[in-house]
Amino acid sequence: MNKFKGGFARAKMLDFGENGCYFITINIKDREMIFGDIIDETMKLSKAGQIAIDIWLEIPNKFPFIRLGAFVVMPDHFHGLLHIEQLDDGSIAPRLLSGQLIEETTYDLTKDTPGGITGYKNPMMYENISRVIRWFKGRSTFEIRKIETSFVWQPRFYCQIVFQKLEMTVITKYIQNNPKNWQKKL
Repeated sequence: MNKFKGGFARAKMLDFGENGCYFITINIKDREMIFGDIIDETMKLSKAGQIAIDIWLEIPNKFPFIRLGAFVVMPDHFHGLLHIEQLDDGSIAPRLLSGQLIEETTYDLTKDTPGGITGYKNPMMYENISRVIRWFKGRSTFEIRKIETSFVWQPRFYCQIVFQKLEMTVITKYIQNNPKNWQKKL
């Protein structure tokens, strides 16, 4: 039996690298309450929770095509809005869509291949939400494990494309009110 899950959880017909707004939710493995606690409807951050915020705030420095929207750290998960704002000036690497390259490419194996041995299938070549979250989870895990050695994110993450301004307003209020609406686990 293969212990690794295969395939993608994301809709294959969507790019997740197009300009737009994305609502992200990332959970801590087994929903452990590592980031702090809700006291009087306010999130009181632990050191690990503060590290998560600090790393999140670094995203636009690492990925200039990203603008941060509302976000909140909760005891066992993280919500945030990410806005992709890329200029379509031809400098963006070709993207994968439904497992196929948008641009036809021929390979000359005698020359260096962009993306190393994996070629154009290297996920770190594409400017998309998955790359940003992969970096955030990796960087925050590295820093948090200095104080909380057992810290692990849940594999994958939830991503919803926000299509309308009203939808973004509702999600922003949801994020802002999340600590007030928190129901402590029994």
